[in-house]
Amino acid sequence: MSFLKDAGTAAVYGTRAGNGVVLVTTKKGTAQVPVFNVQSNYSFSAPTQTLLANLTTATDELIYQNRVSQFRWEQGKKSEPWVAPNGQREFDYFKDKNYNTNDVIWRNPFSHRQSIAVNGGGDKITYYALLSYRKENGSYKSLDHEKFNLRSNISAKISDAFSMDFNISANQTNSNRFFWPFSTSASDDDFDVSDFYRVTFNWPKMYPFYLTADGTPSNTPTAYPVQTPMGSWQAWNVIDQVIGDRYIDRKVRQVNPIMTLNLKLDKLLEGLSTKLVGSYVAEDYMRKRYMSFQKNYTFTSLNPNGNRFIPAPPSEDRINVFTFSQAQPFMDYNPQRKWQYQVDWFLNYNRKFGKHTVDGLVVYEQFKSGNTNITSRAENPIIPMDQMYIYPTDRSMRSTDAFELMDARRGVIGRANYNYADKYIAEFSFRYDGSPLFPNDKRWGFFPSMSLGWRMSDENFFSSIKNTVSDLKLRASYGSSCNFVDVEGYSILPYSYMEKYSSIITSRTGSRTPVSGYIFGDSYWSLLS
Repeated sequence: MSFLKDAGTAAVYGTRAGNGVVLVTTKKGTAQVPVFNVQSNYSFSAPTQTLLANLTTATDELIYQNRVSQFRWEQGKKSEPWVAPNGQREFDYFKDKNYNTNDVIWRNPFSHRQSIAVNGGGDKITYYALLSYRKENGSYKSLDHEKFNLRSNISAKISDAFSMDFNISANQTNSNRFFWPFSTSASDDDFDVSDFYRVTFNWPKMYPFYLTADGTPSNTPTAYPVQTPMGSWQAWNVIDQVIGDRYIDRKVRQVNPIMTLNLKLDKLLEGLSTKLVGSYVAEDYMRKRYMSFQKNYTFTSLNPNGNRFIPAPPSEDRINVFTFSQAQPFMDYNPQRKWQYQVDWFLNYNRKFGKHTVDGLVVYEQFKSGNTNITSRAENPIIPMDQMYIYPTDRSMRSTDAFELMDARRGVIGRANYNYADKYIAEFSFRYDGSPLFPNDKRWGFFPSMSLGWRMSDENFFSSIKNTVSDLKLRASYGSSCNFVDVEGYSILPYSYMEKYSSIITSRTGSRTPVSGYIFGDSYWSLLS
């Protein structure tokens, strides 16, 4: 892997090289007998400090309630003797009860990776292939990630003048997590649920997570999740949030073949060669979200005048439905299809005349890409189930949206390099790029770059310190490049240069907002009443 930040070096890589270039060289086969490499890795993780939800028990909270009650009594009129709200009866009740969220939903993260690779070949053909699989379990249940990866690189020498390389990589990522709409990130693809961690240690330790039909507390899931009677936490059940009937499932698949054809043209002109490189990237994305409302049974004391922590049997007359800030239970699909291809034709000349080395390069480049994005949503199912046919077909309960994006570029690249004795180096390069993001009269741009280099360590006057400084080179360069962002750093949208009317406002970040308005003749009117 190489990083190019120098203007003169990076400029030839085009419109996306304004902030530098990262060059990645994939593994290739070597001429040898087949060598297999099998790896199996396992990783176990555990917190280095006690989880906050594990720091307290029901006994601690009973003591805290007594202290708060006593403090308020001391700050009040003291008209009556202070009586602790929790006595020995309550403390004895919780000796064998421990309502800790982490006991039900936490798990120490675990991951493993398996891979097998083969490398080998002969004088004519070499090959390298890799197959791998990685599985990761998150720190909470219903938080999982896995990835399949395939890579193959084959090189073939057809003749002394002609050779080819074929490289293909493919991978699929499957991710699944519980539905959590309150993340600090607006994207449901974000698997950061750190905000949910706060919720786990705020759950009171004096109320069970589930009940049986007769009111017996249960630490395992039942049909009766409990709603606590304390403060803002009346709304929902933390355990059911993680292992309940709602989720976000995402699958991303990518295939990227690259073929390179190399031809030496020394019979026409010594040092002349040509190369054709074609690549294609296909990416499929699918995200499915399924959300059902959470039905909780309000915790009710069996004997309010006795031990108020003993629950009464759950009742349909005392329920709460938590909506997760959604208007209706819903399920939606968001499939995306992305593709792009790029073709580069190279004509290269490299020749050495004594101490003089001349290197010339001309490249034609063509690129095109597309993206189709569809969202389909259904609401208010007949019964809670993650299948579309369960949802009403009424148009008020179903919606679909879609958009398409296209991009294309063409360019011509040139570079000339002169080197004398590997001591004095001069280089000039340019790009002539065109893009449909700009109007016809401003679609093409010329971007030159140049550099001069001097290897001082090869001069005679440097010989006295050659053992101390073995290599010293001075280089100065200037280069111009372009990119497709505006002055605020946002991507330039297609047809932005055209005067147009739209009932959808698309922001620079890609969000789309409907606006009311009408077109009369060649004018657009909005906010009409």
